[in-house]
Amino acid sequence: MLEEWRDVGASEVCVPTPVENPRDPLRETEPELAVPLARTDSSAEARAVFAPLCAEHDLKRCLLRAFSLAEASTQHQPGVRQRALGQLQRFVRIHDRAEHTTVYAALLAQPRTRRLAQVAIEEHHALDAALSDLAEAVAAGAEQEIGERIGRYRDLLTVHLLREENELFPLAYQVLGSERCLRMVRRFRDVRQAAQRLEE
Repeated sequence: MLEEWRDVGASEVCVPTPVENPRDPLRETEPELAVPLARTDSSAEARAVFAPLCAEHDLKRCLLRAFSLAEASTQHQPGVRQRALGQLQRFVRIHDRAEHTTVYAALLAQPRTRRLAQVAIEEHHALDAALSDLAEAVAAGAEQEIGERIGRYRDLLTVHLLREENELFPLAYQVLGSERCLRMVRRFRDVRQAAQRLEE
């Protein structure tokens, strides 16, 4: 069921999972974030344009939740944990590859969006490392470390997705305009589908 990733029409609105005062694990201290995570007053059109990416973000959240549930039931269902982790890793790999070559590439080319795109890319690197650490703990059967690393990955993912949904996408819409963003999102979907076919 989770492997069937449906495309979402541009008319659907992105509604990120609400999180109160998310902690940014990338920072050693907890001063004001370099990029605030509070929701901005972006237009309904901007949220609709980026709805396909936000829907994939929701699938990331669901896959992580499925892995967490599998972790809790692993004693009763051997192999469930490994399959759930594999689904998460595959989805993240395909989504991130498409996002880097389309969305981030376009935003890095714009002075007004470049810094925020760079922050998002740095977060992707941190997420990749955290997911790799989690996979190593699962392979080693290190039960205590698995729980800690799930929490670490969840914290990083929450901050990253909220930053994209509440800051990066609205700014991209403001800078690039509706038509360019629509083309960028369509290109993202094409690249993602091609990457998915390569993994099948």
